[in-house]
Amino acid sequence: MTRTFGHRSILEGWMRFKRPTRRLASRASTLLALALGACRTEGPEASEPAPTYADWLRTAGETGDDKARHDALVAAADALDADDPRQDQLALLLPITEAWAYGLETQWVGGDQASAGEDGYLSALIALKVWPTGFGPMFPPEVNDPDLQSVRDLYRARMLVWHAMEYGLFEKEAYAEAFDLFERLATTYPGNPIPPLYLGEEEPWPVTRAAPPGAPAWAVAQRAALEGLSDVIDFWSQERQAPDGQLGGGWGDDVEVWRDWTPVLLGFDDPSAAGVIGRLADGVWSLSRMRGGYSDTLADVEHSGEDSADTVTPMLHLEPSNPVWQARADALAWLARDVWLARNDRGQVQFPSTVFSATVVDDLPENACDSAYHTRAVQPALLRWQRTGDPELETVFAPWLDTWVDAAARAERDKPAGLLPSALRFPSGDVGGTGGAWHSPGCYVINGAPYAFPRSMGPLLSALELGALQTGEPRYLDPLRDLASRWRDAQGSQADASVEGSDAWIADKVSGTTRDALAKHRAATSDTSYDDILTLAGDAYVKARLTGDLTALEADLERTAHALSVNFRAYTTEVRFTDRLFKLSSKYLREVVDDPVPSPDMNLVYETLTGDLGDPLYLPLPRVRWRTSPRGFAALVLDASDGGLVADVFTFDAEGRSLVALVDPELVGSDWSLACGTDMSTGAVSAGGEVSFVVPRETSCTLSIGSVTR
Repeated sequence: MTRTFGHRSILEGWMRFKRPTRRLASRASTLLALALGACRTEGPEASEPAPTYADWLRTAGETGDDKARHDALVAAADALDADDPRQDQLALLLPITEAWAYGLETQWVGGDQASAGEDGYLSALIALKVWPTGFGPMFPPEVNDPDLQSVRDLYRARMLVWHAMEYGLFEKEAYAEAFDLFERLATTYPGNPIPPLYLGEEEPWPVTRAAPPGAPAWAVAQRAALEGLSDVIDFWSQERQAPDGQLGGGWGDDVEVWRDWTPVLLGFDDPSAAGVIGRLADGVWSLSRMRGGYSDTLADVEHSGEDSADTVTPMLHLEPSNPVWQARADALAWLARDVWLARNDRGQVQFPSTVFSATVVDDLPENACDSAYHTRAVQPALLRWQRTGDPELETVFAPWLDTWVDAAARAERDKPAGLLPSALRFPSGDVGGTGGAWHSPGCYVINGAPYAFPRSMGPLLSALELGALQTGEPRYLDPLRDLASRWRDAQGSQADASVEGSDAWIADKVSGTTRDALAKHRAATSDTSYDDILTLAGDAYVKARLTGDLTALEADLERTAHALSVNFRAYTTEVRFTDRLFKLSSKYLREVVDDPVPSPDMNLVYETLTGDLGDPLYLPLPRVRWRTSPRGFAALVLDASDGGLVADVFTFDAEGRSLVALVDPELVGSDWSLACGTDMSTGAVSAGGEVSFVVPRETSCTLSIGSVTR
């Protein structure tokens, strides 16, 4: 980094020798006005002295704009003599504030990164560098100018929060130190909106959305959630995405954002959302390490599987007929067959290690496990099997699923018979792994937490459900039946759930997984056998589908609407790690304030729009996609089965809206009707699965396709 401290001013040197910071020159007049405002005197003859160093520091501290803050600090340096000792203090901070504010312009590196992990232009600055006081080196470095130290503290406090959120290390200490800093900064800089955000206060969204008096409560809430999410997506598209598709968190974290964008990405035809994910996916697959069809970086499956699973899967949704993405999905099955899978001592097929690449399977004994998490490595191939029923894909996956069904049935190492474990040791095929108890199997020499029971059991249960659907073999559902039985047995029990490995502990641990897996089973089969569980324990959408009562659903949608109606910067300019895009409230604020802003439940919004029960990551079963903009429109699927679909629709457009619904291929040829008050329109679903209709302004309408008994 080249800087000048001699006859050329700091500001001039920065502009000449650094890559030009975007809009720096155009912002100069605005910054000047802000600084002059602090020293202006009254009266028509008042003079306007040039802002001083102190004026610029005050401007830097009061603004909520990081670019303006960095520019003000550059101007503060320019206001000092070249030999002023405070120049050295600024020199410690300016590279950090520039990287924070202008990362895309100055820190982004195209293509692959030199190091693994969180190495994007937003995150590399602080990754594994920011520790609570006494737990590691101090970053950013302290300065001895009290006013500049306050500006520095504004960065340190935020760094502490995001660093602890990402790595989960020393969270309690990091959050406490950050909260103390924010409390002091809120007094020091009362005009800065950033400290109140981290103290649990709410800042209104940049856009206010009025709702017509007659709009249904669910539609008002869903619309707010959808438009809030669309605002966030537009920000990342326009302000954060690099030319090669990166979003700033490092490839492995960037690819995860699609999971939170599913309501817009999969529920609608939205060019902004699809464009971000398409460019990101293309960028990942242009990397040399992906030439073998999977990352050639030898890493645990949690991380090595991200680049392929979290790009091919969304692209199969966005471009289902594109042969490029189809081939990339199929290639993962062939890698599993030819490289990754092996026969254990029982003669069964399993993954022999948690660590592998496109060409190499690690043979370190401490990593010698198959696990529920391995489902991630073949996620896109499972989606292809679901869609095509390809018998060649069945020959790859059915033997692997058989191994897990057999392991679930066995009572071994204190695991109860019938219970699906989280890991299997290789080469023995025994339940558990390389570590201690069956429910704490180790399986990875660096971090065994992702492989502990019941982590990732949900995806594996979805794979087993898929196996049952594609082969007709009911044995693949045995682990799900066992979980349902355990849930029922646990109701009303007073047993101590704190004893690891006990029946009560198991039931408590798998309650959420059981609920979600049963919901997916209900969507896939319309089997009503577990409706008693889903009615009591299902999410708000599942309950609404089963009971017809929208009260709880509307309340949960309203919480998500509220989450996306305040604190826009929490999901945009403040984000440093892209896999924590919507986590500020759930991971930090809930630990430091009594009544934090709710976290958005994007999967709930996805369900309401598509009629799927559960998430779309594994065994997605959406029944409809709305070929229209997500702004100003709301849709609630009230029922969906093999027999048809019923959905309420509402538009907030002043002129009404003409749109197309793309429905499940099983409904092709079915009759449809749209009832809007006393008006009715009808037709037949086209050969392409399209239903074209017009929704009048501010009128509740019901779209019915086929025959559904509610």
